[in-house]
Amino acid sequence: MRLNLSTVALNDTKFKVEASSWFLASILLLYVFVAYMNSGYNHEDEHYQIIEFANYKLGLISADSLAWEFSSKIRPGLHPFFCFLLLKIFSFFGISDGYTIAFFLRVITAITSVFVIRSFINVYKRRIVKKMIPWFVILSYCLWFLPYINVRFSSETWAGLSLLLALVFIERDRYEDGVWKFIKIGLLLGIAILFRFQSGLFAVGIIAWFVFVSKQNIKNLVILILSILFILLCGVIIDTWLYGEFVLCLDPVSRCV
Repeated sequence: MRLNLSTVALNDTKFKVEASSWFLASILLLYVFVAYMNSGYNHEDEHYQIIEFANYKLGLISADSLAWEFSSKIRPGLHPFFCFLLLKIFSFFGISDGYTIAFFLRVITAITSVFVIRSFINVYKRRIVKKMIPWFVILSYCLWFLPYINVRFSSETWAGLSLLLALVFIERDRYEDGVWKFIKIGLLLGIAILFRFQSGLFAVGIIAWFVFVSKQNIKNLVILILSILFILLCGVIIDTWLYGEFVLCLDPVSRCV
């Protein structure tokens, strides 16, 4: 029997992909399976500049064995700090095997990715032609490279998830003018920048959209920018924790002072 996706999307009495708990459970299982099969790392940075930095702060390895980025102090500390907290939790439950830890880090990323994508779908599907909604839903999760990318415990993945969640709040609260809306968006943009400095380009684009398209008032823009700056200040504190001295990144590509 052939399933006509266009028909099921238009008929409210029939199965809807975007509203099916079975479909969501299947996607979760798929992502966990991909996390299990997706061993190793996609890029060396994912291990040597995140997990190894966290291991250093746990006292498991020396600074001499770390990648050159540590001595140059060019790596933002947020992701290693996040990993450090997770490793502490794993240790509390007696999980110490490196392969098991790496798998759980991918599973946490996978689950977070599924629920962030789900939030994105629920908010933006109203902008999609009804007959295309099932395809929008399926491709949002399963466009051929997405399951692979969305389970990686990498800075790119977590920065992307932070940006995607910021877009969720922008659309969900589009016609609201409350302070908390711009605080939440600003915090998420700041977090994305700390995960991956290049996310600042997206933040600039979003701020420009608020200025020229949404035409927000000065108060809301100031709140948004202050929220971003607050997170960046927290990043300086976290960087100081990671490197053991005050670090102010002036040029994250080449050096830190």
